[in-house]
Amino acid sequence: MLFSRTIRDVSGYNIRMHKLRKLLTVLAGCVFALPAALTAAHAEEYSYTDENSPIYSSDYVYLIDIDTGQVLLDHNGEDRMYPASMTKIMPVIIAIECIEEPDKTKIPITNSIVKGLYEAGATTAGFAIGDWPSVTDCLYGALLPSGADAVNALAVAVDGSIDAFVDHMNEYAGMIGMNHTHFTNATGLHDPDHYTTAEDMAKLMTYALQNETFCEILKAETYTTTSLYFHPAGIQLKSTSWPMINNGTGTYTIAGYLGGKTGFTNPAGRCLASHAEINGMHLVLITGHAYTRGHIKDASQIYNWYDANYQRTDLLGSGRLLGTVDVIDTDPEFRYEIYTGDSIARDLPKDAVITEEIEISDALYAPVEEGTFLASYAVYADGQKLYEKQYYAETAAERNFRAYVIRMTLDFYHRHRILCFIMGASLVLLVGLTAALAIDHMNRVRRRKRKKKRRRKKTKTS
Repeated sequence: MLFSRTIRDVSGYNIRMHKLRKLLTVLAGCVFALPAALTAAHAEEYSYTDENSPIYSSDYVYLIDIDTGQVLLDHNGEDRMYPASMTKIMPVIIAIECIEEPDKTKIPITNSIVKGLYEAGATTAGFAIGDWPSVTDCLYGALLPSGADAVNALAVAVDGSIDAFVDHMNEYAGMIGMNHTHFTNATGLHDPDHYTTAEDMAKLMTYALQNETFCEILKAETYTTTSLYFHPAGIQLKSTSWPMINNGTGTYTIAGYLGGKTGFTNPAGRCLASHAEINGMHLVLITGHAYTRGHIKDASQIYNWYDANYQRTDLLGSGRLLGTVDVIDTDPEFRYEIYTGDSIARDLPKDAVITEEIEISDALYAPVEEGTFLASYAVYADGQKLYEKQYYAETAAERNFRAYVIRMTLDFYHRHRILCFIMGASLVLLVGLTAALAIDHMNRVRRRKRKKKRRRKKTKTS
């Protein structure tokens, strides 16, 4: 990473006069480190050019660093799309949060749970009517093989019916901020009124990844259920994505892949909501409406592109001193110190040139009111402004009258030295002349007194 720095100091204060004033006023010279109030700060995203973008075939792509909230790729991310079985992420996270002791809680598989799934061509985990899988079995059954039977079982366990659970899903969507999403079922089977966006799916995935149980299930390649009535040895469940990735049977290598939820219907195409950790950075990628294995290939292209070309960069450095603003006419001397706040990170190209621009205000003259502008700070990557922050005084600075008078006197002297010299010389001359006249007057008085004394003596003698 290449760094350069541009600092512009717009102070117009006369340093020599300042030092002379400090000497004459015999100030202690102590510095009060006063906080500056942040009243305007914002960060912007780095704009990726076509030259350094990855190749992908999906019609919808949304890549985000969930640690910083930085959107790294956005292709039709706000456009309506069909989520297919990516929908199942929502029932799983709701069930995890709503059902206590999932290993001990059993769910009966009934006709209402599996009704219509096979006719609709839905993927199932393989539970049969009469089985009593645990909630944990159904959680794995929903995420790994994308079992619609497992999802419906979770829906009934949480809310008593699938319809009530779908309402629950829409309430959760509103809570998470999925403002362009609407669910009509829990499985993701196609319905024109069952839709979302890639951005909304990223919000759902980000929310779900905060739960350790969800993360553990998502990264599992296989899972064997507990013993069931029609499956005494349990059912071995396999992930729909892992066999095509890394150590599976497939040919696609994905840097840092931690699991994902696939989806497919003819209108939705091939979809994937996935998670990867690259160089300590947690990424979520949503892709939608790709063709055969295009969702896995796109994930491989995008994650590997990021791994090869980008890294997280600390832009500020926490608590770094940017500069100071002196306040004149205070006693003891008053100073505002400008610091960066918490460290801010951004995902940037590894060869990006980082520059920063700092503007420090002129030295201020007391009194200084709260809210007075002190400084501004901006950071750029390859000429693009990524961060800007402005500082204003949090604390007022009062004027010290003695310091003010001394400073004004010295200021007048330095601006009018010749006049001061003439006035001083005139004053010395006037004082000298006055003293000479006074002395002459005193001598005359003494002489008159001596003359009078001699006359009185002559008068007495005669």
